[in-house]
Amino acid sequence: MSTTRLTTIAFFAASLLAGCGGSSSDLKLLPVKGSVVKDGKALVGVKVLLETSDPKLKAPMLYGISDDEGAFEIQTSAGDKGAPAGLYKVVLAPPASGATFDYAKPGKGPKANTDLVPKNLQSASTTELSYEVKSSSGPLDIKVP
Repeated sequence: MSTTRLTTIAFFAASLLAGCGGSSSDLKLLPVKGSVVKDGKALVGVKVLLETSDPKLKAPMLYGISDDEGAFEIQTSAGDKGAPAGLYKVVLAPPASGATFDYAKPGKGPKANTDLVPKNLQSASTTELSYEVKSSSGPLDIKVP
């Protein structure tokens, strides 16, 4: 193979790779803020994840962590605030420090206490929570059952 042809192939491959992934700064991000409460009380340290099943939406990982007042703001894994427009499933992960373990069931391994966040809200395949990010979206206020 000629040097010119190898150079052309290498340039083409590099061009394709440069277009993959991209950073969140390449996306138009819309602000997403909200709160997480249970029984009228703020939940602290809950990770709120937005997950899309739309393959056309090239969204980075989107999450927020609730503060002492239960408030959170969605950001990308790069730290940019907001999320691209689209429909998302809302997944909640309980705070790591709040997990307790049950060692009473030998052979089953420890199980995290899911009293704070119901197990069905901890997976994109089972959550019934959804949120559409658009320019006129209101706050994402979540009342955990």
